[in-house]
Amino acid sequence: MTGSGAPSAGDARGKYRWIVLTVATIAQAGTAVIYLGVGVLAGFIQERFDLSGAQTGLLITAIGIVPLFALIPVGRFLDHHSERHIIAGGALLLGFGVAVASLVDSYLILLAVFTIAGAGYATAQPGGSKVVAAWFPAAERGVAMGIRQTGLPLG
Repeated sequence: MTGSGAPSAGDARGKYRWIVLTVATIAQAGTAVIYLGVGVLAGFIQERFDLSGAQTGLLITAIGIVPLFALIPVGRFLDHHSERHIIAGGALLLGFGVAVASLVDSYLILLAVFTIAGAGYATAQPGGSKVVAAWFPAAERGVAMGIRQTGLPLG
């Protein structure tokens, strides 16, 4: 997804950037569905696993705590590697975590896979920002970033 220099609005690359932005926005929405969905499903999870309020809160925290610590290392990794692969890998990790979560019967395993899922979510924010910075000139970057960020509430 990374390009060399800012594209001009009139060339084919300039038109393609809107497709790239659409994909980045969809990726943001897809990861947000999972990341934010845990809180929405907390009551069902609590009932299914017969959890206390504290245990349920820890599950929600598990998916959110890893990005807190992983965002800076992920950003550093993005400085040296393709965001396409990092975002895709993170989405796969996030998807793997919730797929396994849907199959487990153990609270501790659920806690572990939610933590893994959180690590996958950590790639979406800086990766998507790098996509926008690479594909949009400074004069349009704010609008493009705003469009991409709509993926969060859409999710």
